[in-house]
Amino acid sequence: MAVLVQEMVPAEAAGVAFSHGPGSGGHDVLIEAVRGLGEALVSGQVQPDRYTASRETGDEAAPPVPGRQCTRAVLSDAGGLAAVDVAEAERGQRVLSAEQVRGIARAVMKLEVHFGQAQDMEWAWAGDRLYVLQSRPITAREDSFFNTPLPEDDRVWTSGFLNERFPVPVSPLGWTLINELLERLAFREPLRYLGLAGAENLTLTRLYHGHPYVNLFVFQTLYKVFPDRLLPEDAYRYFPQGRTELRHDVGYPRSLVDPRFLWSMLRHFVPDPTSWSPWHNYRRWGRFAEEHARRHTALAQETTNLIGRDASAGELWEVIGRLQELNQELLALHRWTLTCTDVVYSLQRRLVRSWAKDVGALEASIALVTGLPNRSAEMDRAVHHLAALDENSAAFKVEMDAFFQSYGHRSLYLDIYHPPLSARPEQVREWVSKVRAESTRAPVPGSALAEQMELLRSSIQQGWSGRLKWWTLRHLLSLTREYMPLREDQRYAWQKVLALQRELFLAIGARMVRAGALENLEQVFFLTKSEVAVWVKDGGHQEFARVAAGREHEFQRLTAEHQTAPERSYPPFLRGNRPLVEHAGAAGTVLQGHGVSPGRGRGRVLILHSAAELSRVKAGDVLVAPGVDSAWTPVFGLLNGLVLEHGGQLSHAAVIAREYGLPAVAGIEGVASILRDGEPVLVDGTLGVVERAGAAEAT
Repeated sequence: MAVLVQEMVPAEAAGVAFSHGPGSGGHDVLIEAVRGLGEALVSGQVQPDRYTASRETGDEAAPPVPGRQCTRAVLSDAGGLAAVDVAEAERGQRVLSAEQVRGIARAVMKLEVHFGQAQDMEWAWAGDRLYVLQSRPITAREDSFFNTPLPEDDRVWTSGFLNERFPVPVSPLGWTLINELLERLAFREPLRYLGLAGAENLTLTRLYHGHPYVNLFVFQTLYKVFPDRLLPEDAYRYFPQGRTELRHDVGYPRSLVDPRFLWSMLRHFVPDPTSWSPWHNYRRWGRFAEEHARRHTALAQETTNLIGRDASAGELWEVIGRLQELNQELLALHRWTLTCTDVVYSLQRRLVRSWAKDVGALEASIALVTGLPNRSAEMDRAVHHLAALDENSAAFKVEMDAFFQSYGHRSLYLDIYHPPLSARPEQVREWVSKVRAESTRAPVPGSALAEQMELLRSSIQQGWSGRLKWWTLRHLLSLTREYMPLREDQRYAWQKVLALQRELFLAIGARMVRAGALENLEQVFFLTKSEVAVWVKDGGHQEFARVAAGREHEFQRLTAEHQTAPERSYPPFLRGNRPLVEHAGAAGTVLQGHGVSPGRGRGRVLILHSAAELSRVKAGDVLVAPGVDSAWTPVFGLLNGLVLEHGGQLSHAAVIAREYGLPAVAGIEGVASILRDGEPVLVDGTLGVVERAGAAEAT
């Protein structure tokens, strides 16, 4: 195998050029440029200059949009790169001359002609010479399902609510199935409940390179009503650089006593407090969970019967509709469960920090709401139980069958494009083998409850005011203990229905193949839910296969792009149709985030970007990832620490990390790009810091 060695160009300017500029309707070339080497642009450290040029002549088609760049990357005499300050006089000047813009535009257009498709070209300018560093096809067309830019859009879009739930590009069917409920129940209806005029007409979600985003305006409006002392801790995830003060930039509601706001809240919430009240929601869920299980069992049997007798697509579609109604009822409760959990847990932590005298009181209060039974921890314990058995024994087969009976509907992702565990038994066997082969710990039920309560009580209950504080805190602890398991339990129930819907859509896909409408049944995942509905109602086969094949091809390219450069594929925020560059501080030896699971752990960094890479995990690793969903948790017993770019106190990763006693830190911007595989670190989940080798060895 050959090894390619290339000379590093000592660039005075560098950047990227798109022959079909995003946001231009494909009419112009878009050029992004920074001073010095292109590393700063690729890593998202600066705001580049942007130039728009004619595809025909290369001449500038609009005034340039100036960027912001305080430092430039240059080649160091000692080897590697160095950061050099940009002189104040340069900062207001153009990076590129008109002639350089013309040269870059003409070069990218020649490449488009040569390759026969739109190009994304990386370039560098050194002296009077243009260097083309690489060129590749533009992987997300503006008119595609996976990229939905909006004309003249200057809004900020946040991935914070969705990047944990959808960490990889979404399929058309998977996204439209979920988003028809998500957008209405999680965003549009809550805005309407607040009395926001025009909530029905707002654009609330969009896709960028196959990744979902939410209009930041949603979170600004929803969180504006919270006073600072009651603002949920995890709210920072939804705002650029965690700046929750941006919620005050929206005009409505003007205040908590705004008449329109008060009237709307009373009108929508007073008639039915059992859904949203922290004192009622968990009880409502307990009753609904039993009903959900009964209805799911009946629908599962009906699905088996319909598929067994080769029922018509219309009959299958009718059951999909009833399953979607069940999802709607679940998510209508789930939205308030999340809110209640967020509020009571955040308030509990704030009060302990404010009132407790003992430094261990906060950890005691966290311990009091862990070790509670939930479906994800139960599944992880089941994996450990399987690992303790001889895989050639009859007992192992019986227990494995029982595992799939209970958890076979679980999937590594919410998107139904990805098969459940029952269709991927090798995934479970891999987990079992890892747990058996390497030193691990399993999540265990909470213990020493009385001792933790006494530590907390003695730290707070002093004098009559202390007794009142303790009564308040004990009540909050009781509520938090009710809510903490529910997110995992509700995800478990939701995925049971999604797995059935997946089975039914595949059955419809098989009927579309027989009718000549699709080439293979899995192409159904590359149609939207409404497109499948059109075929079920009207039949025909003219466009379905062509549309599905084109989307499947683009989906595979986007998935490959995400695997290669996840930080570019899925930026945390967008402004309009481009990534929003956040000006992070320089990466030092101590990285500050948010502690989401207390304790300290040392280990070597393992960077993963998807659940498909979990086979790389070894005992003693510190797992570093943009985000982690509940499907990753069976390997938590192998880890010494967990570090995340996304997530918060109530993310799936944080909840289960606390069950394992696994130190975890979240909210470190770009940490998966800052740290390196194999690098030794110390994770302090109590203080919310990650210390790199030099600092960690000094402690």
